[in-house]
Parts: sequence; C-alpha cells; structure tokens
Amino acid sequence: EGPSPSSWRPRPRARGDEQALFQLYTAAVPAPARAAEAMTLEEWAALHKGVRRWSPRQLAGRRQFVWDGPEGAVAWLEVAESGRSQHLEWLVHPAYERRCDEVVAGGLSYAQPRLRLYATCRAYQPGLRTALERAGFEPVTECAVLVCQLAVRVPDRALAVAAVRSTIGG
Repeated sequence: EGPSPSSWRPRPRARGDEQALFQLYTAAVPAPARAAEAMTLEEWAALHKGVRRWSPRQLAGRRQFVWDGPEGAVAWLEVAESGRSQHLEWLVHPAYERRCDEVVAGGLSYAQPRLRLYATCRAYQPGLRTALERAGFEPVTECAVLVCQLAVRVPDRALAVAAVRSTIGG
C-alpha cells in the first residue's frame, strides 16, 4: 500500500524516471489502449516527441510529478498551464486506486488558484474520476479517442541458421 498519507507527497519528475513511468503506464492502461498507443518503451517515449514534455523548471508551461511506492512510480501528474487556464492529466496504478484522493490533493497543491482548472480522467480510471468529483470537479464533456492502425506489427525474428545445399557441380 505504500507510505503513510502524511509522508506521501509527489516529487518533480526526474530524467531517470522514464522506465518507472513506462511500467506505471503498462500497469494502469488496459492492453487494447496500449496496443493502439504504445506497446514498447520506445513507442511510449515517441508519444511525446516535439516540445519537451517534461521539464524541472517552474516556468516551462508543463510540469510533471511522480508519487513513489515501494515498487517504483505509482502515480503521475502533468500540470500544463496556458495564459488563462491549466490542465491536469493523471495516471494512477490500479493497486493504488484507493489513494486517489491523496493523489488529487497532492496534485491540486501545484495548481495556480487564479487560473481555471481542467482535469482529464480516462474511462479506465474510475477511482480517479470519483476522487476528482469529491474534490469539486464536475464533468464538462466526454472524449472518445479513435485510432486507425496504419502499420502492421512484425515481431522481431531471431536469426536462424539455415542449411544450404549447393547444386553447383553436383
């Protein structure tokens, strides 16, 4: 279950967190969604190419935070700010769903009180949705993410030794 509530605080994301966050993604996101989004660490990292998705700097517009448990990262938050609003995106390990209220409270401590606040909660995170509603969030809209696979996955085949018979001179 992890640390006690009073000591369980988020910390800024560090460069070395990539593998732990991918493991959190793998545990929290159902297989059909991962098959459409990212199945490997490389594919997952490629989801966030372009403008650097995480930065430890306060004024970068996007800040990311991680909650640690005994086995590694168990929750993640990204706070994205624009001029008039801010957006919170979350991911919580299913084994820590009962602690979503603490995660939401910790995340809200990083929100700017003067800006309108939005949060995204995916359908497979019902505990997070309930915690957000208890914290005063109201559903505004629902979003459907559609995907069309344009490429076929090909498993990486190991090289195999093949016996070749020569037909020359024989």
